[in-house]
Amino acid sequence: MAAPKLTLLILVAAAVVCTGNSQSQVQLCDYEFVVSTFNENWAGTDSDLTFTVFSSEVVGGVALKTIQSAAGSRFDVGSKTKFTIQGGPCVKPCGLRLEVHKTWWLEIGSDWKCRSVDLLVKRNGAVQWHVYLIFNQWVTDGSPVEYKPAQCPIL
Repeated sequence: MAAPKLTLLILVAAAVVCTGNSQSQVQLCDYEFVVSTFNENWAGTDSDLTFTVFSSEVVGGVALKTIQSAAGSRFDVGSKTKFTIQGGPCVKPCGLRLEVHKTWWLEIGSDWKCRSVDLLVKRNGAVQWHVYLIFNQWVTDGSPVEYKPAQCPIL
């Protein structure tokens, strides 16, 4: 019974540390992505993808999420895939990392060619920040692709 209480304590302590003020609550946002895949042979993928949003406010980035692309028609050639990551910390995004994780059963088709990512960060349904990034490049297993301008420090 001690383990659940310890976990709860750690989560509460992390929330207080993140705000810098024990009197205020952590603001949570939804991260809405619209991801475009190139319309050319083999550009789509059935591999799992991870998206990490970088911010100068949070070490290591936020909204780290693995999307299972084999489920349905996500990230197909020429498609736009929309998904939302709910309940992430409200921070202004300044960069993005894309990663492909080759699925064990997949012989070919693990690489993915991303055209663009349109990201809306919303709090209570209202857009707080909007970022549109054009990647126009292949993402391969073990070789993540990042977009981070000079004002977005590597944390």
